[in-house]
Amino acid sequence: MKRSTMLGALLLCACGQSGAPDESAPADVARAPGAGTQAARADLVPDFPGATPVEIPNLGAPGTDSRSGNATASETGASPDEVAAFYREHFRKAGIPIRADTAGATGGLISVARDGERGAMVTISRIGAKTRIAVVRGPG
Repeated sequence: MKRSTMLGALLLCACGQSGAPDESAPADVARAPGAGTQAARADLVPDFPGATPVEIPNLGAPGTDSRSGNATASETGASPDEVAAFYREHFRKAGIPIRADTAGATGGLISVARDGERGAMVTISRIGAKTRIAVVRGPG
């Protein structure tokens, strides 16, 4: 199960990358969650209340980062269950179909998309005393 989850995450990340490098972001980190307009991001996946933005390393070889700013990460003291419940409720209220949901007490992922529209994947991981929330949005 872990292997297929990681493969799905890597495929979604690859789909969101453009062919031209993003010169405005450092080569070894994704943009902070403040990148882009808050309104454009919040329509699909809002920031978790009280979460703090964190940088995430580039998964590609050095010098090959071509991200479009569609990957963000933050950390919170809330449990993975609390984070998952927040996003499930948001998606339910917004009428956004959950396509995959493996989130539990130790973390997991929630993938969402409406047919024919841009989707997103929320990964939830417990790292020490914090819960990391990484969001990858489809291009668009």
